[in-house]
Amino acid sequence: MCSKIAGASRLLVVTALGVLLVGAPLAVAQSVATVQTDKADYAPGETAQITGAGFAPGEEVTLQVIHTSGTDEGGAGHSPWGVTADSAGGFSTWWYVDPDDSAGGSFLLTAVGGTSGLTAQTTFTDANPSANLDQCGNDPAPSPHTDGCSASASDWVNGNLGASKSVYFEGDSIPYRMKFDSLSLGTHAVTIKWDTTKSGKHALDYLTSFDRTVATANPCLGVSGCSSFTTFPIPKDPQVDNEGAPITQLGGSFTLYGGTITAVSGYSYDDGSGFAGDKSARITVTFTTSVANPVLAWGGHISSRADWGASNSAVAISGSPYHTRLIALDGSGGNQDRSLSADAVLFPGSITVVKDATPNGPASFSFTASPLPLSNFSLVDDGTSASTKLFANIINFQTYSVAETVPSDWSLTGITCSISSPNGGSQTVSSPSVNPTCQHP
Repeated sequence: MCSKIAGASRLLVVTALGVLLVGAPLAVAQSVATVQTDKADYAPGETAQITGAGFAPGEEVTLQVIHTSGTDEGGAGHSPWGVTADSAGGFSTWWYVDPDDSAGGSFLLTAVGGTSGLTAQTTFTDANPSANLDQCGNDPAPSPHTDGCSASASDWVNGNLGASKSVYFEGDSIPYRMKFDSLSLGTHAVTIKWDTTKSGKHALDYLTSFDRTVATANPCLGVSGCSSFTTFPIPKDPQVDNEGAPITQLGGSFTLYGGTITAVSGYSYDDGSGFAGDKSARITVTFTTSVANPVLAWGGHISSRADWGASNSAVAISGSPYHTRLIALDGSGGNQDRSLSADAVLFPGSITVVKDATPNGPASFSFTASPLPLSNFSLVDDGTSASTKLFANIINFQTYSVAETVPSDWSLTGITCSISSPNGGSQTVSSPSVNPTCQHP
């Protein structure tokens, strides 16, 4: 009997220790309750997903969202509501970020356990709607002008561009993007403006698609959740292209990631119509959003002498003539100004060699040419085959040499080199006995 009593005593002690060992960690775990939202910031009209943990299993948890100022400011949704904790002391619920008083607000979320008395808090915000204008820094020369803005968000420059960050040709289109944030899920309108002339010389003459020149440009770089998109045709500017006059405007589209463009306004001209002096144009894009941070992309066409004539195009302007601006988002002023320096825009040079043999025939004439991008070549002037060699898109303006190796049964009777400058005009050098060297300005 004594041994049985001793055994019972040992069992009781072990059981008591077991209760203490198991019960102590459980009490510690329940003493810390938490509540959190799925994001730190929301746009008006979004829904905050709320989760909690560490409350007593099955207890009623009361939640309330108020402004951090301590008042509800008269908006909807600030009354307390209750949820029931699950068997692990957790819960999930939601709160609608009502546009009536949420824009620009900061909020305090409190959760209180009805049985345990445990309290947890967190904060979140509903930042004011915003828009930021970026332009594509497609890397400086000698990098190709047709690639860039595809690897890093920093390629999209939220400031001005010069020759150290980009290179564009006359007739190219500069990619732009407008990054929005904290927009309510609904209808919005953004107004953009660009300089069309400076002292009567053409700068950005019209709008095109963002990827017309820089085909690799990715407006989604650095923007979370940016993928699906819709497009909307860019209308012709009637003072640029009215039935093909004075020039033909290339087609293009606005692209919106995270929404749908519903309308594009007509053009207006703050400084008056026409192109004399300093002129600008503006347009408004109306869209509906499916996310709080959509992205709008388009291109600005750099005017060219092919359209407007020598001395009237983009490279004839000094300084930073390529200005594009954010004017307003939903009627509120923005006036962000992004410029591209004239030293980042080139009219590429070219060298053309024409072989004129007398008489025409099948003979092949060899030429040496340097430095790169020039290379050795041969020409045949038989009256039917091409007798011209063109080296185009030269952007390193230096001295180039082209020399002909004259076949033994032929004699060189004359060489003429004609050099045209970006502003028109020409210089001619002739010699029957020397290899011509032409330097394009």
